[in-house]
Amino acid sequence: MEKSSKTSIDPKAKTSIHQQDKKAAARTLASCALVCKSWNHLATERLWRDLPSALCLLNVLGILQYSSNPKDKGWAFAAFITDPNRISRFFTLANYVESLNHYNAMPWNGVRSSFIANSALQTIVPSFVENPNHPGGKYMCPKLRELRWASDLKSNFGLLEYLTPPSL
Repeated sequence: MEKSSKTSIDPKAKTSIHQQDKKAAARTLASCALVCKSWNHLATERLWRDLPSALCLLNVLGILQYSSNPKDKGWAFAAFITDPNRISRFFTLANYVESLNHYNAMPWNGVRSSFIANSALQTIVPSFVENPNHPGGKYMCPKLRELRWASDLKSNFGLLEYLTPPSL
């Protein structure tokens, strides 16, 4: 009887391959979104289903700037959120999100932190809580089913109340 030989893959290599596959898939979906309106909707919905950071979604509302000011350290909006098109787009994309991973130690746009400043939270919460057009009501991501959130600072947890629907 012959023994079958199994090839083992280094776990680090496996993770790297998985990440490359996810990046390639995202690029392919982004290309599909440019083909036509029906493909755009399907590809966009899939692209926004699994987010690597809450900052991806917040960036739709407006330009984010990183502040190292100790009183309000982290990513905050460069200007007030007033553009109705950005707000509408935010609501649409937030409704697609089913999985969100946010780690404050993860680099974002060349900065070694993904920490969301308190001022950003104070700006965005009224944008969806008080807006009758938001399909999720009080919850930013009404279809959210999986949340991974790591923060070493208490202030970022204020957003969790508005991220997590009762079903989570």
